[in-house]
Amino acid sequence: MCPYFSSSFDDFCDHLFKRHSNAANIIIHCSICGASFRKKLSFRSHYYRKHFNDLSGHNAGNEQVIGDSDGDDGILNSDELQNVSANSTDCSEATFLLKLRAGHRLSQKAILDVMCATKQLFSSKIHQLQCEWQHSGLPSFDSTLTVYTDTMFSGLQTEHMQLKAFEKELGYIKPVHIELGSVRRNVVSGGKYVVKNEMAYGYIVPFMKQLVQLLAMPEVNLGMQQKHTDSFADGFEMTAVHDGKLFQSDHFFQRYPNALQFGLYTDEFEIVNPIGSHRRKHKVTAVYWILLNIPEEHRSKLRVIQLYAVARSQFLKQFGWYKLLKDLCDSLKALFQGVDLDIPKFGPKRYFGKLCYVLADTLAAHSLGGFKEGVGGAIKPCRTCEVAKKDLVNVHSADMCHLRDEMEHRDRVEMLTAISKQAKQFWSKEWGITGSTVLSTVPDFKVTKALLHDPMHDILEGIARYELRAMLHLFIVSRKFFSLAELNSRMQNFEYDYSERKDKPQLLDKQSLEPGSTLGQSAASMKNLLTLLPCLIGDKVPRGDLHWVNFLRLLQIMLLTVSPIVSHRTVQTLEMLIAVHNAEFCRLYPDESFRPKMHYLIHYPDQMLNFGPLRNHWCMRLESKNGFFKQKRWHNFRNIALSLATYHQQWMCLQMLGVDGKPSETYLYEGDEVKEGCCVNSCTVTLLYEQVGQCTALQTELVIIHGHRYCIGAILLIDFADEPVFGEIVSIYVVCNEKYFEYEQLSIVAFDNHLNMFSVTRKGKRLLLKAACLKYKWTQIKHRSNGEDMVMLVNCGEAWVL
Repeated sequence: MCPYFSSSFDDFCDHLFKRHSNAANIIIHCSICGASFRKKLSFRSHYYRKHFNDLSGHNAGNEQVIGDSDGDDGILNSDELQNVSANSTDCSEATFLLKLRAGHRLSQKAILDVMCATKQLFSSKIHQLQCEWQHSGLPSFDSTLTVYTDTMFSGLQTEHMQLKAFEKELGYIKPVHIELGSVRRNVVSGGKYVVKNEMAYGYIVPFMKQLVQLLAMPEVNLGMQQKHTDSFADGFEMTAVHDGKLFQSDHFFQRYPNALQFGLYTDEFEIVNPIGSHRRKHKVTAVYWILLNIPEEHRSKLRVIQLYAVARSQFLKQFGWYKLLKDLCDSLKALFQGVDLDIPKFGPKRYFGKLCYVLADTLAAHSLGGFKEGVGGAIKPCRTCEVAKKDLVNVHSADMCHLRDEMEHRDRVEMLTAISKQAKQFWSKEWGITGSTVLSTVPDFKVTKALLHDPMHDILEGIARYELRAMLHLFIVSRKFFSLAELNSRMQNFEYDYSERKDKPQLLDKQSLEPGSTLGQSAASMKNLLTLLPCLIGDKVPRGDLHWVNFLRLLQIMLLTVSPIVSHRTVQTLEMLIAVHNAEFCRLYPDESFRPKMHYLIHYPDQMLNFGPLRNHWCMRLESKNGFFKQKRWHNFRNIALSLATYHQQWMCLQMLGVDGKPSETYLYEGDEVKEGCCVNSCTVTLLYEQVGQCTALQTELVIIHGHRYCIGAILLIDFADEPVFGEIVSIYVVCNEKYFEYEQLSIVAFDNHLNMFSVTRKGKRLLLKAACLKYKWTQIKHRSNGEDMVMLVNCGEAWVL
């Protein structure tokens, strides 16, 4: 990215601090040992601690700079200073202010103070430099210094001028207001309350502008050129939406295999946490979109999830979705026919695209799709099938229910517009639909098929909460297998893994176990609670207990739905587990109601078969995008939708900026992270020498590759044939930026059905594996139980059926 060379480490560090101190997402890799650093001071300290004595001889007496592509030493000469225009806006200055506003969330007042202080600091430093020049006998450049100092932040004095500079110089996309309708408000006029009509607005970010800006990212544009496999067989493993059956059989994608694929997500949230009567006072609805051509390992990053629209939820309930989503639907229509886009740095090209699916929780999905939001008021509460509410408890497989037909659904919607109001109320309740949807205008989008079910809302925030509450109430209150205090003590003192510490399960109280209540756990903490419950209380529950066995079925269902790699065997296993689990739940908990979310499970196997792994459909990371808006403290709520959209777009503009205002080269991935270690000769490591030959390698304890954290003691799934093959990492080596894992093979002693875990022992045999060749890139869950090492199989699409 930067062609600067120097034979002096000090000169190199000076250049690094001068030119790249404000670079976003920078990771510095040590070319000697391979360690990586996000902080420049840490890199400098590493060099002097680890490599200074080894390389001091090479640097002695050779302090001159060999080459600098910038052609300057960091100080402008007098001629260059004279050419600075007092009325021009510097791109670097605009980037500096954008980082203060969007990166550090400073207010306009704070930004003005920083501008003034920076200008004063620069002036004093230049004056100090001038005195040193005069003392050394060098000519003065007083007039040019005055010009340069006076032009700092010119054209950036006000917030309006800053936004204009962001838009002109940095590619900031300004949100556009959309008139949704007229609302009546009580306003104070002349000391009295007067009812006036005011326009209700929503705010969108023009879709085509966003798409062009996204495709201008070098990493994204390179991903567009990758070919997808077109084979679909029984042994074929699926990792993305383009591996699904619908994609493989879609005529549009067969004709345009490199067409753009889009996913849509909508949710409503509050940016504050009010209590009492002020709840839902400032509730807003946001619509996001994702380019599914981006690789799965990068797609969940917040800067990859694009914001399309923000509006107050009450306005959308009153006026509907049509006006807010019109630009999006029109853009998707144009992409379906083909659009010529001129991408900066890549030139003009004709692009095709299609909306593949829409994600949302049940309420938002039904609202957007034209179904009954409150499923309790509909005779047919499922948006995928025609099963009546009274029959849900008896239907445990997708083969037992009649799926909704797209053409029949559209005929019903059209019929509702032509009948009387009384007849509409009857048939709306009978069919579970409220009317037409703006999504019906999107070409080749099937509302009854592509409004997907979300495992996070259905399982982690639904089924798991009330089933686990019912089981714990039975074990603690009725059967007294253990006490609530004992359970909380074990949860508090449990040795959580690194990945589990951030979302540790919350302690339970007595009220949360009462019938009709729910467990107060977040989705992430509920996932950890489900996974770790066998280690926490497995020894207290009698073996063969039917309630515990059914809980283990739910655990396996959850593990399969969040697996990033699935196959036809996964689909068949999941279908059987769901059918048995739902039937047993009705029998074991007769006093518990059968919720619609439990019925939605029966559609998961078909959804997985048609759209790929369900992990790509859950809203865990999409929900965290809502949390982005809560990081900033808001004081004015008069037009909160505009404030949210503006703040997000400024932050997104900052994420897409690279060096000198160019598109970021690290928008998707900043690079692997390597913890500092020691250098070893490959001759001392037999396995490494046999594979890479004579070299110097960095031996470290931790590497992070594409978000996967590998450390000493982590358990890898090496292979899976008839049974899994596990390995425990004992050493990590870095050779020329390639990572190698030395692991010790683990022997499976037995599979413990009661804990859903494998008992393992060490074989003593060690092997070496290149990280790039690791098929299952996710580490497994390992804990000790009764003095034995136990491993739970996760993230592989396989399960031992009970």
